[in-house]
Amino acid sequence: MPKTIADSYFSAIEKSGFTPIIFEIEAAAIARSLMAEADSQAKIIIDFGAVRSGLSVYDQKTLQFTASLPISGKKITETIAKTLNLDAKSAEKAKIVCGLDTKKCEGALLKILLKPIDELAARIKKAILFYKDNFPEGNQITEVILCGGGANFSQIDLVLSEKLKLPVKIGNPQLKITAKKLTLPNNKIMSYATAIGLALRAEQKEKLI
Repeated sequence: MPKTIADSYFSAIEKSGFTPIIFEIEAAAIARSLMAEADSQAKIIIDFGAVRSGLSVYDQKTLQFTASLPISGKKITETIAKTLNLDAKSAEKAKIVCGLDTKKCEGALLKILLKPIDELAARIKKAILFYKDNFPEGNQITEVILCGGGANFSQIDLVLSEKLKLPVKIGNPQLKITAKKLTLPNNKIMSYATAIGLALRAEQKEKLI
């Protein structure tokens, strides 16, 4: 974010009586929750949010670059509602029930969302080429990991894998949680990847500074 915004948050927190120690981008927290400590392969992480989505390249145990994506949960719901003449609530339900499964709802949503999914795949391919051309010491991208609320969109991993010709999987934000696992349902836990990543950093006190 712009330095002026970060500075304003720093000032507000400091004036509230707290001592700011670390500010980090959302992608860093997400990568911390999803990536195993020993994993040094190059991977793309896609965070599907309600109003925006982000792409980041994780390689050599660190983030290399991030970018925004032209797709979000809200946009998908709006496209379904407009095409099928549904209200927002019904469109959201159809998105969850049918997803991109060709066996559900006669594959209607896959047909409706083919254009935005193709656009998403094109942006991911562009990011892969950008990384290859501009990061000569980087490794070859081996996998795409999905997280965020939009990752619950049925079979989006399979559809993207077919279009990208790469393995695509749903991430596990609880990968590094050693205590009792969270009791959130599977369709909710993906929305907490950032929060879990921040909590993991707080737990790793020696790495705070």
